[in-house]
Amino acid sequence: MLRLDAESILCRHGWLSRQPLQFQRRWLSGAELRRHPAGELLYAEGDVPGAICGLVEGSLSVSFVPKGRSSALVHVAQPGWWAGDVAAISDGPRRVALAARRDSWVMHVDLPAIRAMAAEDPEVWRRIAQISVGHLDHAMNIIASLTADDARARVAMALRRLVDLDGSRRAGNAVVRVSQKELCSMTRISRNAIAPLLMDMEKTGLISRRYRHIEILDMRALTALLKQVRPSRIVSGND
Repeated sequence: MLRLDAESILCRHGWLSRQPLQFQRRWLSGAELRRHPAGELLYAEGDVPGAICGLVEGSLSVSFVPKGRSSALVHVAQPGWWAGDVAAISDGPRRVALAARRDSWVMHVDLPAIRAMAAEDPEVWRRIAQISVGHLDHAMNIIASLTADDARARVAMALRRLVDLDGSRRAGNAVVRVSQKELCSMTRISRNAIAPLLMDMEKTGLISRRYRHIEILDMRALTALLKQVRPSRIVSGND
């Protein structure tokens, strides 16, 4: 992976693409491009704060450990995804674990470099906080999808969330590199129930299934399907 290619990808996708050109250059000037082989742990939940990481190529598992439960896969990050912002802002422990699902290239901006930038321009912290806002939006989308009564809609929402980093993708195709078991976990649908749903989506031309990944063949149709979903009915104590 060439450095110039890596910078170009990050400046075209995700959080950094929405920042001013001057900030992009300053941010990347203090960054280090690293290769992480499949299975390598970039950092674990509870680790001390460190670099903010931006995925350039490959995919990363984002996992969280709820109290009293085992680790849960909450997202599969695609290029343009940044993480490590909350620990950097709060100077507290890492909130999630980040691991390479396959050989991946990641840009690391170490904390001393970030603090040096912020000493020159306090606006840096507000720009980093925009990463956190994106993560909050993402978390709210997960919650919303899990409240959908329609299981087919929950699958469609999960697929779109996994490939549509910033909500801007409207057409074309995309690849989701998750197994059926992982998709079951993310949607809270059993393997027996999800299989016919995926088969039906494949028959209608929405997706194509391959080993450990799903290709979305028609983003417009997937979006149209989601627009048909009715919100869940809220039951009050008087019902």
